[in-house]
Amino acid sequence: MGFQSFSEIAKQQRQGKGRTAATPKSLLSITQKSYENESKRCVMTIRLSSDAMDKARFKIGDKVDVAHDPSRKLWKVTLVHNNQLGYSISGMKNSSVGTVRFTLYDGMATITSVKPANSSRIFSDDKSVNASAGQIIFALDEKSIITRIDPADTQEG
Repeated sequence: MGFQSFSEIAKQQRQGKGRTAATPKSLLSITQKSYENESKRCVMTIRLSSDAMDKARFKIGDKVDVAHDPSRKLWKVTLVHNNQLGYSISGMKNSSVGTVRFTLYDGMATITSVKPANSSRIFSDDKSVNASAGQIIFALDEKSIITRIDPADTQEG
């Protein structure tokens, strides 16, 4: 009969409950995750594909700022210089995919206001992406949002 791969069997039967791809499907993706422990904090992660990193000339270790224009529904990731406030682009040394992660505070834009949402993910509308040296401006593809809710958080008790 021969060997049967467990991972192939699982892949065929999995119904979206496993991990999503580590590599963004678009130039950028944003994940918002809520932690229902004592801190009750919310973290946002922006993943920059290798194409986005190349177009903006970003590299792992660079410091960037994230901004949002609510009237035009645009997001911006901009390189910062000379010890200005910002967030570091992290990632594997040999990888060209970058990650910017930060805690959300009141007044910061979110990708969803659904409560109780444990995690939500949305992708960039790649037709809207305007990347140049040191910055990326983009809109989100509202139809691409994926929201996951932990059933334990919806039970009263």
